[in-house]
Amino acid sequence: MYCKKCGSLMNDNAKYCLACGEKIEEDVFDTQTGQIINTYNDDAYTKPENSTTILVCGAMSIIFCILNYVGIPFVHLVGITFGIIGARLANKDKIKFKNYSKTGLALNVIGIFLGVLAFVIGFMYGSGLIS
Repeated sequence: MYCKKCGSLMNDNAKYCLACGEKIEEDVFDTQTGQIINTYNDDAYTKPENSTTILVCGAMSIIFCILNYVGIPFVHLVGITFGIIGARLANKDKIKFKNYSKTGLALNVIGIFLGVLAFVIGFMYGSGLIS
């Protein structure tokens, strides 16, 4: 199934689009009356509240870690912090809404990995293990 708003591929049982947040309405055909019935229930709509924030934290995490590789020292620590915040928000959404932004979580994990890698490389340079 594809989102009608942004065209992203979604699960067939999705209640909303993870890419743009658009609500997915389900229509059911009633065989007795021959009419299409809208079964969408606003009360059942559980869009995670932090999906955009998780994506932004993941992107910022990667950007700050890459800035460290470009030559700006210690910004990888800010990147690691953004990654941890984003990952915690994804976990919070997963617990509360049983769903979360998987793309955002992946970006945060990549950002944390790049930050830790920058830390290890910096430590190795500082201690003279590599030159």
